[in-house]
Amino acid sequence: MLTGTELVAQCPRPDLADLGRISTVLNSDTPATWVVTGDSITHGALHTNGWRSYPEHWTERVRWELGKPKNRDFVIDSGVSGATSAELVAQFGERVTAFSPQVVSIMIGTNDIATSGLGPETYRANLVSLVRSVRALPGSPVPVLQAPNPVDPAKWPGRVGLSRYAQVMGEVAAQQDTVFVDHYNDWLNGNGGQVPLSLLSDGLHPNERGHHRIVLKMIKDLRIFDTGSRVCSLHVP
Repeated sequence: MLTGTELVAQCPRPDLADLGRISTVLNSDTPATWVVTGDSITHGALHTNGWRSYPEHWTERVRWELGKPKNRDFVIDSGVSGATSAELVAQFGERVTAFSPQVVSIMIGTNDIATSGLGPETYRANLVSLVRSVRALPGSPVPVLQAPNPVDPAKWPGRVGLSRYAQVMGEVAAQQDTVFVDHYNDWLNGNGGQVPLSLLSDGLHPNERGHHRIVLKMIKDLRIFDTGSRVCSLHVP
């Protein structure tokens, strides 16, 4: 596990205006809609083994544990198994706009690396397009970029370059002043630089432990971690 200092070092810049806007949403009496979109990891397909996916953990943390009136917020998971950044750009209307969100989380890239024509620079352009599209919606919702988790290179040798995609996402976040939740390096740094296989189901998709790790990082970076929270303190065997 990371030390407190390491966790702070990996958190988004405290001066980011969007962190303040997310805090306002979290402390508002006005109901908010959170859209969490991406691929099968966000979808939570199959590999959670009946446990909650990270969007479901986030839902519990916000809609129940934060108490009224946050129980009137909605968390929409529009993740689609197999999705790429290009598909998300093309389907932005149905996967994001349709829900009139206040905050939009985007975790994408795991399938891009395995898709012809979606190299790092095309991926970069798609991420910039997505961030700008989010901000252009009514009310200028807050975009949150979330890096995909690392994969087992022995089982998925064709995706060992995913580190470059995570790096590109971090660069886009810095250039666009966007909150960046870096799961890729969080997983590696918490395991001595090695891919933590215990967090993976098939070497690529997070299992129940991996999904909880993802939401813990998300919760800490978006400043709602609480040791008294059942979500935050959950032990997944």
